[in-house]
Amino acid sequence: MLGDIDAMFDDDDDAEIVEFLEYERRPYIVREREDFFHSLDDIDFFVRFRLKKITVLYILSLIEEELESVTDSYY
Repeated sequence: MLGDIDAMFDDDDDAEIVEFLEYERRPYIVREREDFFHSLDDIDFFVRFRLKKITVLYILSLIEEELESVTDSYY
């Protein structure tokens, strides 16, 4: 029985496993989000989001009680 299991795996499988275990991930980077509402003028804001700023403010006023933040972070 043990011989059957050994026959299923070969050196290529071992090499793949070692390569997977030794793989170094890129460091996790948290970047600041850009505040488009304040950084874009009215025209650029509309071009990017297809909404006027006044419309966004109105929608926000309708839903702001439903919004909550788990943390103070952006992620």
